[in-house]
Amino acid sequence: MKPLYIAFLLLISSTLVAQNLNVTPAKVNFNLEPGESYETELIIRNTATKKQKINLTLGDFVLDPNGQSAFSDANSTSFSCADWLILSPSFVELNPNQVKKVKVKIQVPENGVTTRWAMIFVEPAEEQLSVEKADKTLTLGAEVTTRVGIPIFQNPRTAGIVKADIQNLKEVKTDSTHYFTSEILNEGDKLIEGEIYTVFSNIETGEEVEMPIQNLTVLPKNTRNYIFNLPTDLPKGKYVLTVVLDYDAEADQEGIRLDLEVQ
Repeated sequence: MKPLYIAFLLLISSTLVAQNLNVTPAKVNFNLEPGESYETELIIRNTATKKQKINLTLGDFVLDPNGQSAFSDANSTSFSCADWLILSPSFVELNPNQVKKVKVKIQVPENGVTTRWAMIFVEPAEEQLSVEKADKTLTLGAEVTTRVGIPIFQNPRTAGIVKADIQNLKEVKTDSTHYFTSEILNEGDKLIEGEIYTVFSNIETGEEVEMPIQNLTVLPKNTRNYIFNLPTDLPKGKYVLTVVLDYDAEADQEGIRLDLEVQ
């Protein structure tokens, strides 16, 4: 099956809100060891003025370096945990402003030693579409449709290697833009949810301009691009640009530097 692509936004809020529907939480993280099980909940609210029938289904996804995701059927990838998940119920009816809870249970098999992930799709039953049309209806944190996707991650507490790197910090200038790019590499086999700190340090004055901290999720053995613009109010001068990735309490921070001149 040909995958479908759509912008993938992770944990931009604690609740995903779509037209006439919201779901909490926006993402589910499990940190279980092989053989363990756990149960959590999704909370679904009907914000429409009429009754809604809601289906919940499972699927898989991958991310490209720019954060675009490709969706496919459940258990269609080698890293899927969809067959470890049970949704109960998988169909609900909601009156206006009514709230219902859906149980999400995961049972990790004895050989489940690596990070796995999947997606829960939440959509009105009368508007249920095939996977081939998911790109036109799915929302991940934006008020545009009644279809939402909840990423599910199972990241073992102890098993696996945690290792990330930041590389290839580059300055890009065009007639209309001035921005920077770098690559975040997840070299291990565990999910990385890191914070990126970006600082422009004026060599002559010692003044520093800090960019807002960015959160970035990188799947195992994957690369994500970090792209940011030159601050419009940065004074002219010579600078050292420093980008630091903080991703694990027990790992050293990874950083990279670039000399530049703002004219």
